[in-house]
Amino acid sequence: MEETVTQDTIFMAAGTDVGTVRKKNEDSYYFSRKDQFFFLCDGMGGHNSGEVASKLAIETMKHVVSQPLSFSTESVCADVSQNIPKELKALISGVRYANRRILHHAIKHPQMRGMGTTIVAAHYDNGMIYMAHVGDSRIYRLRKGKILLLTSDHSWLNELLEDKEITEKDVKDFNEKNVLTRALGTYPSVKIDVHIENVEEGDLYILCSDGLHNALSDHSIEGLLNSSSHASLQDAVDGLISKAKQIDGSDNITAGLIYVPTTTAKTKAYRFKKIIKDENDAISQQLDKTIKNYYSTTENKSSSIKKWAVPAVIVLSFLCVALYANLRQVPVEIEKPITSSALFTEEPEPGNQAAGDLRPTKIKKAGQLVLLQVRDPKYIDLLRSLKNVKVLDAPKNFKKNIPIHAGMFTWAIADSSDYILYKNDKIRLSSLDNWTTNNNESVSTKRTGQNNGVSYYTKVPVNRGLIYLVGIFQTTKYSESQIFLDDRRIGKLQDNLEDGFAVQPGNYTLTIRSASGQVQHSKRNIEVVNGQILAVEF
Repeated sequence: MEETVTQDTIFMAAGTDVGTVRKKNEDSYYFSRKDQFFFLCDGMGGHNSGEVASKLAIETMKHVVSQPLSFSTESVCADVSQNIPKELKALISGVRYANRRILHHAIKHPQMRGMGTTIVAAHYDNGMIYMAHVGDSRIYRLRKGKILLLTSDHSWLNELLEDKEITEKDVKDFNEKNVLTRALGTYPSVKIDVHIENVEEGDLYILCSDGLHNALSDHSIEGLLNSSSHASLQDAVDGLISKAKQIDGSDNITAGLIYVPTTTAKTKAYRFKKIIKDENDAISQQLDKTIKNYYSTTENKSSSIKKWAVPAVIVLSFLCVALYANLRQVPVEIEKPITSSALFTEEPEPGNQAAGDLRPTKIKKAGQLVLLQVRDPKYIDLLRSLKNVKVLDAPKNFKKNIPIHAGMFTWAIADSSDYILYKNDKIRLSSLDNWTTNNNESVSTKRTGQNNGVSYYTKVPVNRGLIYLVGIFQTTKYSESQIFLDDRRIGKLQDNLEDGFAVQPGNYTLTIRSASGQVQHSKRNIEVVNGQILAVEF
C-alpha cells in the first residue's frame, strides 16, 4: 500500500503478509486519510472464521467512527465518565459495536462459533492521539530514537508475567503463548483499554499483530526503524514485515506506521490510561437494536451469508402430529380432551365440564417455541436482539392458567425447511412436588437476580456455592481437560459444564488444565459465598 498524507501532515503506511505456514491471512487493517484513524485486527478461529471476525471488526469500526450520529456514540458510552473526550468515545463505541456484531454473526453461523479478533485503534487529532485496544496486538511509540510499548497484552502469558508467576526466562518454553484473556466476539461484553497522550514532533507510532512482535524484540523493532536505509515510510513497514517473516513466519504478520513530522498544536505533556468496564445491559440492548437496524438490509442482500435457520422447536411427543400441521398453517381438530400448555395460544374452551365435555380446539399459528435454560440473565438480552426471535419470560407468562406440565418431552432443532437437525427424546420434566433434594441433601432457595420485574430463583446445596463455567470450550482442545480449585482436582471439564459443581465458601484459584497438565485457563481470587451461584467466564 502506498503511503498517504493527511491534511495535518501526518504520514501513514501499512502492510501485511500471510507468513510461511498459514494458508489464510486472518489479519486486517484500515487507515483513513480524511479521518486520521488507523485500525488493525488479528482474527482467530477455524473454518476461516478469524478472517471473517477481523474484517467485520474493521468494517464496523469504519462505519461507527465515520457516522457517530447514526450509531449514537455518546449514548452507548453513557456508562463512561463524561470527562472522556468524544474522540475516545468514538473508539470505545466502535469496539463495543464490533464485539456485539461478531458475536451475533457467530450465533447465526454455528460453524463459526468461537471466532474472535484482537484490535488496536488509534486516532490523531490536533496534537493528541487517542488509542483503544483489546487482545495482544500492540501499539508502540518511537520518540527520539527510543521505543516504548504503550499497550499491555491481554493474554494468559502476560498475566503470569505481571503477577510474577513466571519470569522472562520461562517465556521461550511456555506453550500457551496464544491464549487470550480478552478478545472481540467471544463474550457479550468486553473490557477495553484506552490511552490518550500528546504527540511531539517526529513521533512514530507502530501498530502490529503478534506475528510481528513475537518474531521481533522491542530492541529489534527500534533498531530497524532507526535505520537510515528506508527510502519511505512504506519501505520501513516492508522492512519490519520482511525481517519478522525471516525470523519466524509461523503466523500472519501485519504492521502499520503513523508518523507526525510536525505539529502546530500547543499541548502540555499529558497522558491518560484507563480500563473501560463491560457495558451494562441497557447499553447492550441499544447496541443490538442499532446493529439490527443498520445491518439487516445489507446482510439480507448478501448471497454469501445464509439466513439463520429457525432455531428450535419443542413439542410434546403425543402432540407431534398436531404441531407438524400447525407449522404449515393448517388448523387441526383435537378430538381428545387436552390440557393447556405452552404450545397453545389459547386455552381449550371449558364446555360443560360437569358432563365431562371438552370441545375440540383449533391450534392457532404461533411460530416455534424454544425453551432455554440461561445461566446468566444478560444472555437473555442477546437472544432478544436476534431477528424473528421473541423471548417469553416463563416466570411471568406462565402464571395465568397456562401451566408447564410434568411428563416426557421431545426436544428438537429444525432448520427453515422443518428438517430435523437434532432430536433428543425422553426428556423428563418432574413435578414441582419432586423438586426437593438431590442425594437426600437439604436445599435452600435463593434469589439470584431480577429481570424486568421478574424474580429468578434457584436451589443451591446448604453451606455450599455453585460454580458454572461460561465460555466456548472447543471439543478437540478441551475434550480431556480437567478443572482444579487451587490444587484440588474437581473433575473433567466436559462433565461439569452442564450442571456446574458445588464448593464450600472460600477464596479460590480456578484452573483448567490439559490432560498433560498444561494450564489452559486460570482465574484467581474467585470468592464463593454460601448459597451463591457464580458464573466464571473464560
